[in-house]
Amino acid sequence: MRERCTEPLGRPFECWFGVGQPDGHHSMVWKIWAARKTADLYIAARSMGGAMKASLHASGKRNVGLTSEYVRSLESRQSWHGGSRHYDSWEAATKLAPSLTLEFLLRFPTAQLRPFPLAQRDLAKKVVWLAPAPEGQVLEVGLLYAPSESPVGTELPTGGGPQVVLAGRLADARQVLLVGIPRPDRTFEGQASKLREVAEQFQQMGVPPSKLDRCSTKHLRQPATPR
Repeated sequence: MRERCTEPLGRPFECWFGVGQPDGHHSMVWKIWAARKTADLYIAARSMGGAMKASLHASGKRNVGLTSEYVRSLESRQSWHGGSRHYDSWEAATKLAPSLTLEFLLRFPTAQLRPFPLAQRDLAKKVVWLAPAPEGQVLEVGLLYAPSESPVGTELPTGGGPQVVLAGRLADARQVLLVGIPRPDRTFEGQASKLREVAEQFQQMGVPPSKLDRCSTKHLRQPATPR
């Protein structure tokens, strides 16, 4: 994987990326962006069309679920039956070091990449395409936070270590890093059933569940095991 996305550290963090080759086997295109006036960060698959996203709030609250705009559209069609629009909520990040936390993790199993048509906007030059992990492995793309004054090296290491894809800042000047690393595939307990539950709910709302099959997501609440 090569560093093909750069962001001046004085600008709010924003990136569009996918894994694989747009004319071959690939994932969906993902957008990650920071709010301009608050230290909030958002993650969404662009093909979901504003229906679903993950939110990492400055207050420490984090959740994954339907967007408020999408819920309002369901209400206008009398298709919303109430309840929470969040599928999952949590507050604690994973502490990797005294000044470094893992906030969110996207996992892209190479075996799950598929050839499928992409929207024209997903073929734009600003989309960063990351090389997939070797066969049988997973490319883990993590979002990390670091204090504003911490020195952060963005040099690309050799030997398969973590690689910084993009570095930027939140509105409170904290640094946010998008880092990728290949890993052996591993199963998270309960993840498959949760994704099936989400797919069923989207199917009832008219969103094709196949859009949830391109890759899996997982946030970590427990300290990561060093490898």
